[in-house]
Amino acid sequence: MPESIGELDQLTYLDAQSNMLKSLPDALGCLTNLEHLDIKNNTIEEVPYTIGLCTRLVELNAEFNQLKALPEAMGRLMSLQRLTVHINTLTSLPTTLSSLTNLRELDVHHNQLAHIPESLCLLTNLTKLDISSNFTELRELPQSIGNLQNLRELNVSWNHISVLPDSFCMLTGLKKLELDGNPWIRPPLQKTREGLEVFLLFQQNGPVVCICTLVTGNCFFSEWSKSSI
Repeated sequence: MPESIGELDQLTYLDAQSNMLKSLPDALGCLTNLEHLDIKNNTIEEVPYTIGLCTRLVELNAEFNQLKALPEAMGRLMSLQRLTVHINTLTSLPTTLSSLTNLRELDVHHNQLAHIPESLCLLTNLTKLDISSNFTELRELPQSIGNLQNLRELNVSWNHISVLPDSFCMLTGLKKLELDGNPWIRPPLQKTREGLEVFLLFQQNGPVVCICTLVTGNCFFSEWSKSSI
């Protein structure tokens, strides 16, 4: 992609998917009216820091590249609602993502994430979060994940998570939960595998019953209630 792309300063939509791109020009930051950027299915290793100047960006799709990291400047994309970066080689997420208060969907599955920052739980407008298939690298969820009370879909399958945080029971708006492929201790692994309608999530102050139906690893909530069991 040439640096001269920056001269198209009225551009609102840019689709550069499947072009064997290895890099993006710094001039991308000159596209200050850009709202949708699709760069998926290339071999891009980094997103330029100047992306932070594209403050009207609503959707960024960078899936299926070779990204090792995202720039801290991502935190300036205050209009961003959907961020898709799955199937890359990300090992961490920038803490500045917590500034993306309009973000609704975040897909980071199939990377090499070893840690999900607590700051991510400040994204209270998030409705869909997919952190699946980070395999043995990802071993725990943020303790404050319960703050994401607008979350409707959560996929944590195929990681190495064994315990759900105590705050998990606060996700009362959750409609779809995928837990499969983890070495569960709490809730018990057997219960997540058997597709039971009821399984226990233990809190510090006692067990919490999640009444749900597990279908091929998906959990559709109908009720949360305290139990004296």
